[in-house]
Amino acid sequence: MLREVEEYRQGAISFANLVNDLQALLDAAEFKDPALVHTWYDHWTPLEVRNAAGVPVDREKALSEVEAMSQFSVGLHHHPGVQSLLTRGQGLHRAHAD
Repeated sequence: MLREVEEYRQGAISFANLVNDLQALLDAAEFKDPALVHTWYDHWTPLEVRNAAGVPVDREKALSEVEAMSQFSVGLHHHPGVQSLLTRGQGLHRAHAD
C-alpha cells in the first residue's frame, strides 16, 4: 500500500489507479475488525469522492488526502495479516487502465 502511494507521489500511476488499488487491497485483506475498516474508509472516502467527481484531479489538493492515507497505512503494517496483503497487492495497478 505504501508503494502505491509512493508511486502516485512520483507520478508513476494515475490517481484513479491509486484509488482503485487501495479499494482492491481492502477487499483482498478481508479485515474482520469493524473499527479498522471504518477508519480505512475515513481515509479512503475523500480519495474516492475526488476520483468520482469526473473532473481532472488537482495533484496538490489530492496529495494532502493521499498523505493522510499514507500515514494511516504505516500503522497497518503491524496489523495481523497485512504482510500477506502487501505481498498480494504488488502490481495491482498494472491490471487497471488509466
